[in-house]
Amino acid sequence: MLINPITLTVGERLEISRRRAGLTQKEAAALLGWPFKSYLRAEHGKDDEAAAPHIVSLAPGEECRVYRKREGLTLREVEDASGLKAKWIHRVEQGSTRASRPLENFWRQYKETNT
Repeated sequence: MLINPITLTVGERLEISRRRAGLTQKEAAALLGWPFKSYLRAEHGKDDEAAAPHIVSLAPGEECRVYRKREGLTLREVEDASGLKAKWIHRVEQGSTRASRPLENFWRQYKETNT
C-alpha cells in the first residue's frame, strides 16, 4: 500500500467518490447541492473544510492516481520515468484494467528513491 486512506485530503476523497459514482464535477456539485465553483475549489484542495465522504480503502489504480497527483506528475512524465505507456497507466488509474502490478511496483521504487 502506498497511501493510507486516512491521509486522503478532502479534495482526494471528493474526486475518488465522484469517479466511483461515474459523475462529472458538475453532476457531483448538483447532487451535493453545491455551487459548481465551490465544488471545484473543494476537489482541487482549496477548501479543506468541505464535507467529504470517508474512504475506507483504495483500489490499486486509485492509489496510483492519488500518488501521481501528489507528486505533481503528468501521465507522460510517469511514462518517461517508468517505461510504461501513458494510455495503459490511464486505464489502470481509471480501473479499466486490473493488471496494475507493474505500475504499483514503479511507485514503490519511486517512493524509495525519492524520500
